[in-house]
Amino acid sequence: MDQAIQDFYDRLDVLRLQLNRGDIYKNLPTLLSAARDQVPRKKRRSAYHRPTTSALDLARMLALNKRYRDRLQEMKHDDDQAGQAPAQDLADGDLDFILDQLSNTDLRLRDHGAFYLINDLLRTHTLTDEQFHYAVAVVSSPEYLFDHIMEPEADALFKRSFSVLVLGTLLFADRTDYHTLTEGEVLVILHRVAAYALLEQDGRGYIDGKGWGHAWIHIGNVVDELGERNLTRADKIFLLSAVMLGYQSVRDALAYGEDQRLAYSLSTLANKETFYADYLLLLLKQWQGRLMTMRPQENVAFWNRWYNRNRLLEAMILRNDYPDSIMKFLGDIANNNLG
Repeated sequence: MDQAIQDFYDRLDVLRLQLNRGDIYKNLPTLLSAARDQVPRKKRRSAYHRPTTSALDLARMLALNKRYRDRLQEMKHDDDQAGQAPAQDLADGDLDFILDQLSNTDLRLRDHGAFYLINDLLRTHTLTDEQFHYAVAVVSSPEYLFDHIMEPEADALFKRSFSVLVLGTLLFADRTDYHTLTEGEVLVILHRVAAYALLEQDGRGYIDGKGWGHAWIHIGNVVDELGERNLTRADKIFLLSAVMLGYQSVRDALAYGEDQRLAYSLSTLANKETFYADYLLLLLKQWQGRLMTMRPQENVAFWNRWYNRNRLLEAMILRNDYPDSIMKFLGDIANNNLG
């Protein structure tokens, strides 16, 4: 991990512990932003080492996809076998190959290959517990989540974004089937996803010739899963704060459903108990306060961020399922033309 990112990551851990002790509360967003601002963004891209896309790679992926799709179909047609673990015969080398393809710019190997295949492996309970833990460790590793993250927009987005996508899938599989992750492992995931959300500014949706980037859709999936875990309330508002602040800093127009996805995640958490609703309202009010003192800037990043906010608030209003205190605040903002 880059030293600047490591220092930032360590600082976040200190803030998370202080929040759990009750030493900080309302000032958490300010402290998170200050920690992030210490990480320098690079002006140039460095070389991105993507996997090769050869006829052999495509054939290997196709064969793996067919094997486990056939297995899934067999399980669906055999009521006695459904839900039971078949022989676990995925070679470790094949698992490495699959995880490597998450960083491929070829959607045949990434989206239609690795991602679909991982879903089939989980639905057929093919991964051993050791392979499951290994997959979680890989996609939540700094080498995957933070790869080239401080550089200008580049193809490395796919590696980061699809790692988050698969991480959400693995968390769901663990909660509903595997039941093998420890509380400590889940807490590490929360910490890394919070750091990722604060740093990820590449908000591109569909990218011509390469498929979906969609990082902020994938973040929502993980937030939902972590919200279902037996974590402290402080850890959950730590993640909530990181995601809200990260969303505010994205330079691209989030116009591919990200607003609706985040509105769903926020609603789910806010409706769990008043504590989360109160903190979400605090975050929204602080965001509004910053806008009131902000002068328009003549650059695309400023206006993308401005309208990203408007779209998110509109998506929240359309849901109309937030606690009354938040709906009242949203109504007041809407009456003022969303600020």
